[in-house]
Amino acid sequence: MSDGKRGKVDAIRLTPDDNVATVLRRIEPGELVQVQCGMEISTIRAGEPIPLCHKISLDPLAVGASVLKYGERIGTASAAISAGAHVHVHNMQSARATVAGAASSRSKKSGAGKPAGHSRTVQN
Repeated sequence: MSDGKRGKVDAIRLTPDDNVATVLRRIEPGELVQVQCGMEISTIRAGEPIPLCHKISLDPLAVGASVLKYGERIGTASAAISAGAHVHVHNMQSARATVAGAASSRSKKSGAGKPAGHSRTVQN
């Protein structure tokens, strides 16, 4: 902001290359979201509810497009994602981990790769 004053920040974009930001509170559809990246603040309108600490898309993403956070590719859009949309496992395939329960049926039957009594879910 040119006057040096900062308004309320609703989301953090970690690097200028990121096409998603992490929301700092629950966001309601239609809200104008203030997104901070360094000293810059931009605004985007939320197209749907976004839970606390989940991602909001800052740009439209086509199926197969890279989802960028931390300046790194964290996943791929598995569905078309509009700017202002909630980005999570329902529309993004993670590059870092799989969602619990998404293992192949062979792995589920054999229990391969999972110690008994342990499960882990990773969120981006």
